[in-house]
Amino acid sequence: MIRLSSPPLSHYGTYATVVEQGSWGLVSVAGDGKYTLEIHDLENFTKINSLDKTQRRVSHKYGIYVYWDIFVNDSRAPGVLKFQSDSKTVCTVAVEIRNLEYLVEPKILELNFRTLTSDEAINDSRLQNKGSCLISSGRIKNLKLEFWGY
Repeated sequence: MIRLSSPPLSHYGTYATVVEQGSWGLVSVAGDGKYTLEIHDLENFTKINSLDKTQRRVSHKYGIYVYWDIFVNDSRAPGVLKFQSDSKTVCTVAVEIRNLEYLVEPKILELNFRTLTSDEAINDSRLQNKGSCLISSGRIKNLKLEFWGY
């Protein structure tokens, strides 16, 4: 598990990313450009990848993100949210995640995020051209969330 004594994400290299996948999610508006997302039916493991190779698979069972600030070396992390909308459109959106939490209910992850502006996304090549859809409240399907540290 990612515990206080576990290495932070940066330990896995400059290009280390975390990948979470779920079958569906629920987006709620929390303010101007800010949202809450519940990811449901998570895969059993969080994947930590580096240079397109899985370095570690971590079980969600004991609350992987309990030390979020230490894990990402900040309270925020940039990333990409990919999902399918009700209209069957596949969307890819640049986001900044804040305060990820694993909920008590099994296989549900809750996070707060905001969408990044194109000016912010241009600073990181992994975020460029990631604004294919507008986020709105409601149910989304086939989620993939990939994030990394600043």
